[in-house]
Amino acid sequence: MKDSFWTKLAIVLVYAIASATLGYLILTKDLTEWWFSIALPPIFFVCLRRRKSLYRSMLLIILGVGTVHYFLRYPGRFSQEFIEFISVFASVCGLCEFITFEFKRRDKVNQLLRDSEDRYRRLFEGTQDGIVFLERDLTPSLMNDHICEVTGYNREELLEKSFIDLVHPSDREMVLSNAGKRFQGGDAPRIYEFRGIRKNGDVIEVEGSFDPVYKDREIVGIQVVVRDITERKRNHEALRESEERYGLLFEGAEEGIALYGVETPDPILFNRRCAEMLGYTQEELAERDMMEVVHPDDRRMLVDNNRRRLAGEAVPRTYEYRCIHKEGREVNIEASFDLIRKNDEIIGIQAFFRDITEKKKAEQELKESAERYRALFETANDSIAVFDENVRPILFNEKFYQVLGYTTEEIAALNLLEILHPDDREIVLEKNRQRFNGQDIPRTYEFRVLKKGGGVLTVEGSFDIVQLDGKKRIQGILRDITERKLMENRLFEKQKERTLITLAGGIAHDFNNILLGIMGNAGLLKDEVLKDSDAEEMVKSILSSSERLARLTKELLDYSRAGIHQPRRIDLNQVVLDSIDMVKGSLGPNVLLDFDCSPELKQVHADPMQIQQVLLNFCVNSNEAMEDGGTLTIRTRNLFHPGGQQGSQSEMELEPGYYACIQVSDTGTGMPTEVLNHVFDPFFTTKFLGRGLGLAASAGIVKNHHGSIRVESQPGKGSTFTLFLPEAEEIARKDAETFRVAGSSEGNKVLIVDDDNVVVGVTSKMFQKMGYETLTANDGDKALSLFEIHKDKIHLVFLDIQIPGLSGPEVFEKILEIDPGAQVIVNSGYDRSTAIAEMRDPERLAGYIQKPYTASDLEELIQSLEAHA
Repeated sequence: MKDSFWTKLAIVLVYAIASATLGYLILTKDLTEWWFSIALPPIFFVCLRRRKSLYRSMLLIILGVGTVHYFLRYPGRFSQEFIEFISVFASVCGLCEFITFEFKRRDKVNQLLRDSEDRYRRLFEGTQDGIVFLERDLTPSLMNDHICEVTGYNREELLEKSFIDLVHPSDREMVLSNAGKRFQGGDAPRIYEFRGIRKNGDVIEVEGSFDPVYKDREIVGIQVVVRDITERKRNHEALRESEERYGLLFEGAEEGIALYGVETPDPILFNRRCAEMLGYTQEELAERDMMEVVHPDDRRMLVDNNRRRLAGEAVPRTYEYRCIHKEGREVNIEASFDLIRKNDEIIGIQAFFRDITEKKKAEQELKESAERYRALFETANDSIAVFDENVRPILFNEKFYQVLGYTTEEIAALNLLEILHPDDREIVLEKNRQRFNGQDIPRTYEFRVLKKGGGVLTVEGSFDIVQLDGKKRIQGILRDITERKLMENRLFEKQKERTLITLAGGIAHDFNNILLGIMGNAGLLKDEVLKDSDAEEMVKSILSSSERLARLTKELLDYSRAGIHQPRRIDLNQVVLDSIDMVKGSLGPNVLLDFDCSPELKQVHADPMQIQQVLLNFCVNSNEAMEDGGTLTIRTRNLFHPGGQQGSQSEMELEPGYYACIQVSDTGTGMPTEVLNHVFDPFFTTKFLGRGLGLAASAGIVKNHHGSIRVESQPGKGSTFTLFLPEAEEIARKDAETFRVAGSSEGNKVLIVDDDNVVVGVTSKMFQKMGYETLTANDGDKALSLFEIHKDKIHLVFLDIQIPGLSGPEVFEKILEIDPGAQVIVNSGYDRSTAIAEMRDPERLAGYIQKPYTASDLEELIQSLEAHA
C-alpha cells in the first residue's frame, strides 16, 4: 500500500476504534505489517510522553491489534481462543479508558462553562453600566439592575416597554435607524450618544454601545450597554465654559499675562495687553525675541532672576524693569512671577505685567509737587499751618508766627484756642469737628485772632483735610484781611449811598411829571380867573407851592449827581496801577493777581475815582466767585465794538467803533444766563451784604460816561467783565453837542408823546393855547404810526424820553428816517445831558425842555426856535 504515513495512521486509528467498538478486528495483512514496522514505535513514544487517558486507551487498542497480528503471524505458538481473548480484553480496556477520558473531559468543559457563566453573571450584574438585551422588535428580554437605576423603572415595567420609549423623541429616529442597520448587518456606529427620558420625565444624556447577538450565525438581538453621562456632559460643559471664561479673562485682562516654559526665556503664550503695552500686535510681538524689547540695562537682571527662580533660590516675586516701546520710548513695567508646578515639578512660570509709566510719572510729579509745596509753604505771603485734632499747630511757616507776633518756640507751645478771639472760638471749633467727621462744610470762612501784643486781626481761613504721617490733619491758610474788611465796609457804605442816589433820581423824575400836571394846569387856570380875585390868589398859592416842590425835586436830582461825575482826560493804565493795593486787599488768600496792560491804550474823558470804583466792584465780584482760589487777571486793551448789544441782555448798547477797555477775568464758578440778564438790575444780588453781583451802581457810572459793560460767563468756566469807554475826543464832541434851529413848516400840528395822561392833557392845552392842533400818543409805536400818517402836517414832535414800547431815542431815530427834516423837541424829568445821553444824533434835535415846565416856558422855547428858523 503506497499511501502516506498520515493516511495509514488514520486508517489504523479508524480500524482500531471500530474493532474496539464492534468487538472484532478488521485486519489486513498489509495493515498489520505496516503497523508493527512503522506506526507502533512513534505512537507508543507519544503516548508515554503525553501520558493522557486518550492516548493510553488508544495505545491499549493498538496493542491489542498488534498482539493479534503477532499471533496470526506465528499461528502455531498460541491457541485460537487465547488470541481472541487477548484481542477482546485489549479492546475492552481501551474502550473503558476512552469512555473514562471522555467523561472527565466533558466534566471539565462543563465546569469551565459554569465558571465562565458565573464570571459573566457577576460582570453583568456588577457593572456600573446598564445592560439590556433587545429582541428584533427592540423589546428588552434581559437586563441588569443598573439599567433600572438609569431609567427609574423596575424590571417588570421595562419588560412591558419598547427600548425606543426610553429615548428622547428628538433622538428616536437616529436610534431606530442605527438599530435597523445593526440588525441588517449594515454599517452603523457601535457607540454613540443620545438623550433618554427617565420615568419621572427627566432628560438624561447617555452613551450607548450596541453589539449584535448571533445564534447559528444569524443576528437574533442586540446587546445594549447604556452609560449615564449626564454628569460627565455637565462637567464637560462646565469645563468648556471655564476655559472660555479663562480665555476671556486672559485676553480681556487689563494686565499683561504670559506663560513661560523652563527651557527658553520667550513666552509660549501671552495676551493682547502684553503687545499693546509695547505698541505691537500679538503677531508682531510673537516674531520678536523677547529680550529685544527689554531695556539693555535690565536684561541681565531679568535673566538672573529667572534662572535663580527656576533653581529654587529666593527671588522677589514682584519687581520693576524697563522695556522699549515700538516707537522707541521707554515703558516702565511692574512684573509679578509665579512658578507653575505639577506633581511638585516646576513646569513653567506665569507672569503678570502692568504698565506703570504713568504711575512713575505721577510719582515723580508728586515728588516735584511736594518740593514745590514745601517751597511755597516756606515762602508764602500767607500764614500756613497744619493742626492736629486738638487744633494745636504741629507744622507752620514763618509768616504764621510773624503775623501774630510770636517766636517759633512760643507758637509751637500754643493752642489755636489761645489765639482765637473769644467770640469766634466756638464757631471755629465746631467747624473743625464737623470737618474731621467728614461733613461737607464751607472750606473758607472768616474769624478773628489775637496778636501777641493784644491787637485783633480779621483773617480769612481756608481749611482742608490732609494726611500727615498717616494721620488726618487740618491744613489752614490764613490771610490777614483786616484792611480789606475796612475797605469792604467803606465800599458797602458807598454802594448804599449810590442806591439812595439812584432812588432819589427816580423819585425826582416821577415828581417832575406830577408837578408838570399841577403847575401846568395852575398856569392855564391863572389866565382864566379874574385878577385880584380869591381864585387868582389860590392859583398863585398853588403855583408858589409847586415851584417850591420843583426846587426840592431839582435838589434831589442834583444830589443824585453830586460828586460822582467829575470827568477829565485820563489814562486807564494809570487808574489800574493806582488801584493795585486796593484790589489786592479785596482778594482772598488763594487768589493770584495778574496784570496785562497795553502801552497803546487810548485816553478817555472820565472821572478816575468812579472808574476806580467800577474796577474794584469787578474785582470784589470775581473774588467772591473763587472761594476755592484761582487767578484774577486785569487787562487793558483797545477793542472794536460792532455796535448794539453783543453780550448778555444786561449789556448797554454802543455805537460801532474802537473803545478803550478794562477787562477783569476770573477762574471762578461762573454765572448762568438767567443771572447774567439781571446783573445790572438795581438791588439785584446773590451774595450777602450786596457783594458779588451788585453791579447796578457800576452800570450807572459807566452809562454817565457814555460807555458800556459786557459780562461773559459760563458756569464752571469763570467770568470776564469788560468796561468799554469812548476815547477822549469822542466824549468832548458829545459834551459840546448843540441843537439845530427849528425851521418853519406849513403844518400846524404838534405830536405830543408821553405815557402820563396828565402830562399829555396839560401839554396839549398849552400848545392849543399857542394855536396848534395836537395829536397825542402814549407809547412809541403809536407815535410812529401817527407820524407816518400825518407827517406832511406835523410841525413839531414833542417827545418824552421814557415811554413804553419803542423808547424815546428809538422813536427819534425812526422819525428822522421817515422825515430827515422833522422838528423834534425832547422833554424829560432829568437834565439835558442825562436825557439825551442815549441819543445817537443829539445834534439833530430841535430843542430840549426839562420838566416841570409852564405854558410860558414852552411858549418861550417855541418862539426862540421860530426866531432862529
